[in-house]
Amino acid sequence: TKTDQPIPLARVGADGIQVVDIGVSYGDAEGGGAPFAPTIIQAKAGLATRVAFHAAGDLGGASVVVLQKRGIEKGLKPGETSVDLGVLSAGDIGFSCGTGMYGGVIKVIDG
Repeated sequence: TKTDQPIPLARVGADGIQVVDIGVSYGDAEGGGAPFAPTIIQAKAGLATRVAFHAAGDLGGASVVVLQKRGIEKGLKPGETSVDLGVLSAGDIGFSCGTGMYGGVIKVIDG
């Protein structure tokens, strides 16, 4: 990841819920890259938030996502799988595949 690229920001839906969109593709992991994209994304504190994992194809080892700080382990299927995080406080929320080999972080910022 280049440090000069801007970090993507979560979107806010028409219902006022903040949505963190993360793509999942096991094919990237086989090629040596992370199965999650983006691996770093920003979200705003103080908003009800859900993570939408958008999975494509055979997920292999990326078929389970873990948000350890939140005590969440969720199976992923092709299509969209959502995880409700509630209202966020500032800080980092890490996520990883079930084996812990690949992951990323949701950077929750004030403002």
